[in-house]
Amino acid sequence: MKRYIYYLLLFIQIYYSFSQSKITKGKVIDFITKKPIAFANISFDQNKFNGTVTDIDGLFYLDTSKKLKTITISYLGYQTKTLKINEIKNSIIELKQLSYQLDEVEIVSKENKAKSIIRKVIKNRIINNPKNINAFTFISYNKVVFDNLKSNENDSIKNLFSDKHIFITETVSKRKYLYPNFAEDIIIGTKASGFNSPTFSILATNVQPFSFYDNIITINNINYINPISKGSFKRYKFKYEDEFYTKNDTVFIISFKPKKGKNFNALKGVLYINSNKYAIQNIDATPFENKKLIIKIQQQYKLINNYWFPEQLNFELKNRDSIYGFNASGKSYIYNVKLNPKLTKKEFSIATIKTNKDATKKDSTFWNLHRHKKLNKTERTTYKFMDSIGKIYHFDNKLKIVNGMFENKLKFKYFNLDLDKLFWYNKYEHYRFGAGFHTSEKILKNISIGTFAGYGTKDKKWKYGFEIATKIPSNNQIEFTLQYRNTLREIGKNNMDKSTNFKDLRNFIAYKMDKIEQYKFSSFLKFSKNIDWKIHFDNTNILPLYDYSFNNEQQNFTNTEVSVKTTYALHEKIVSLVDKQYVKLPTNFPVFSFTFSRGLKNILNGKYNYNKYELSVTQRFVSKTIGVLNYKINAGYIDTPLPISLLFTGNGSLDKDIPLIMNGYFQTISPYQFVSDSFINIFTSHNFGSLLLKAKYFAPEIILHNNLGYGTLSNKEIHHEFSFKTMDKLFLETGIELQNIIKLNYLNIGTLGFGFAFFYKYGFYSSSKIKDNM
Repeated sequence: MKRYIYYLLLFIQIYYSFSQSKITKGKVIDFITKKPIAFANISFDQNKFNGTVTDIDGLFYLDTSKKLKTITISYLGYQTKTLKINEIKNSIIELKQLSYQLDEVEIVSKENKAKSIIRKVIKNRIINNPKNINAFTFISYNKVVFDNLKSNENDSIKNLFSDKHIFITETVSKRKYLYPNFAEDIIIGTKASGFNSPTFSILATNVQPFSFYDNIITINNINYINPISKGSFKRYKFKYEDEFYTKNDTVFIISFKPKKGKNFNALKGVLYINSNKYAIQNIDATPFENKKLIIKIQQQYKLINNYWFPEQLNFELKNRDSIYGFNASGKSYIYNVKLNPKLTKKEFSIATIKTNKDATKKDSTFWNLHRHKKLNKTERTTYKFMDSIGKIYHFDNKLKIVNGMFENKLKFKYFNLDLDKLFWYNKYEHYRFGAGFHTSEKILKNISIGTFAGYGTKDKKWKYGFEIATKIPSNNQIEFTLQYRNTLREIGKNNMDKSTNFKDLRNFIAYKMDKIEQYKFSSFLKFSKNIDWKIHFDNTNILPLYDYSFNNEQQNFTNTEVSVKTTYALHEKIVSLVDKQYVKLPTNFPVFSFTFSRGLKNILNGKYNYNKYELSVTQRFVSKTIGVLNYKINAGYIDTPLPISLLFTGNGSLDKDIPLIMNGYFQTISPYQFVSDSFINIFTSHNFGSLLLKAKYFAPEIILHNNLGYGTLSNKEIHHEFSFKTMDKLFLETGIELQNIIKLNYLNIGTLGFGFAFFYKYGFYSSSKIKDNM
């Protein structure tokens, strides 16, 4: 009996202790916008050693067991508010913005204090950067919401969405990381109002970086110099604003903005630096120059096992000066963080981001488990409304059409229409009209049968072909294709540049053509995360459609060739949303391509034996201070004299009828002016952006081009009836390009820019007349 009395007394004591230690939650918001104010300073009883800070959602927690009397809330640009705790009736506290800005006063001691703190932050960047942790895993819940920003009071759109958002999407993903470059996101759950497609699953994490420690911070695909990168004191101005204390640490509040007269892509905002390792605890930043799109990012870090790790990432994207604008807000919550788990390279797949097959089929139990907080009434109404009209108006089918257009396809239920076969232009055919079709997976799973036909308006000839392709379900994306083509091919088209779409403007000015009848077998293999292999075998009958003879013989011949091409992309990132369809993301790292081709004489009537080697290296290099450098290196070598159809040409893009910049080609050389069996070309373009010239209404992007080439041709005397030169001396040209001289408003979210360029050739191949060099 005494034991039960003891248990009862113990229970009463525990209950009493909990009842006396009530933890009350509060929220700080903007008086006008009603939006949460993140990282506001909270002090109790006006004691800066006793306080806290609101989290990224504006929330804070109050321990009433400590018998606190007052609470003081302060934030940069807002009026400080002090309240008596026993008089607080509402957990939501509103702060009003200051109606005026104080003139900036230079206080040397405060400036020096800010610099002293930032120096320690920069010094500790390496140890505080989450990317330098040996390994980690976590789960993230991401939500993005779109709202109508501006509309007339009687606008039907505003009335329709008065109680709901325009769009909402949620995603739950698992991330694993192994130093230095192995990363994988597995999307385990995703949903979007009105859609069943996982297309929107990467929306929340594609706006800002995972952490704020890289030299270049990419926000919405624009690169900004990080204020805590090396050399930042030359570009940024830092100001000590305040400090507060949390447990045993001090949190320093440092504001930053670019120095006057400095011309670079800059950020402005506030850093919250914790004295423990001088790491970022919170960051609130926005581009210094917001144009049509206003964007703001917020990041919050948490100390886990002595590592500062991201805990929440927010962004807000707002379209300004628009009749029908929009506001997008995204939140990412990171939890279940495990540091330094045992991971191996073999545990990572080829895709950097991939989606589970059942990701779009998760039930309410799954979402209730992973959501940071329950959906509010507006969000629930949005899903209910948009899902219903999404079914009525077939949103998913329309989305498939849009996605297909990025692949040059118009997708229907049983077949796909190839958009690039509907219309084509080159200077030999002029206009080619036609059609191309491929069967969809509704007819044959993993097998596609296609055909095309087109008619040239100038040569008055039909071109046609068909193919059958199969995909073997595998992480390595194995594909086999069998083709027949009766069409045209530009002479000297090497294996590195076989693009025949509108993205390569050089195709428009082609006029030296071979008529080909070709049978081709090819295979593709994603050999590893960074390496692609493509092998093909083709038998091609070639008929030149121009005056030419090789060794005094008319050139109508058959060529049999086997070719192996490998591409290595350093740190390549690949997204696989559905059915292992891989999409490569742009990279700033080098991409190497090498092709070896072997001509096979007497096999299927092949006429020539030869070995052909081709190499290509491309890279986009982003500098902190002087813009973006793009370079492309092409080289090739053939060990046997061959007809001009199989040699290297086409490096020139000078055409007076189509005066367009064509990157990766010489701008002052006409097509087919030079012919070679060995060559090396280097093309560079450095985009300074508006760093060199920037005024209020005139800020063109300045691009400096430098191109050089060298090539040789053995046995030149065996080529007849075709006028050409050899580039056996160094060819040089340089150019300056001004982009965005004329800017046109584009849907109130950006601009379309137009400009011009001037190129000049010099050196061994320059002309005595200046105008001929331009």
